[in-house]
Amino acid sequence: MAYRALMFQFPDEGSAHKACGTLDELGYEPQPHGVVRLHIHVDGDNLASALEIAQSHGGELLSEAPADDAELAATAYALDELQIPAHTVNEDWDPAYFGIEPDAAAAAGGSEVAEPVGEAADDGSYNHFEAY
Repeated sequence: MAYRALMFQFPDEGSAHKACGTLDELGYEPQPHGVVRLHIHVDGDNLASALEIAQSHGGELLSEAPADDAELAATAYALDELQIPAHTVNEDWDPAYFGIEPDAAAAAGGSEVAEPVGEAADDGSYNHFEAY
């Protein structure tokens, strides 16, 4: 997909604010640059729509350039700002933590017997920090 980065300039702050609101409602995720400028990323299918919206609010296209997919993803999802607390990244939760009996968890998952997890699965063969 061909993504484009567009920069618009508007005659006044009110026009820029209205265009920003319209573009935001339609999912363009505009980024204000100063008081009268907006920056958006569009794919090839939405280019005409974005231009029409900006022009209907008095905007002029200042610059247009191809946008790198990685740069676009970083802007859209802010991956470098995503914070996941370490205590929530754990796939080996004991079913008892959720109030489920081990036998009930095995019955719900099929005929297999659930393997012990958590402290019961630790045979002490590795060194780790205790969680308090």
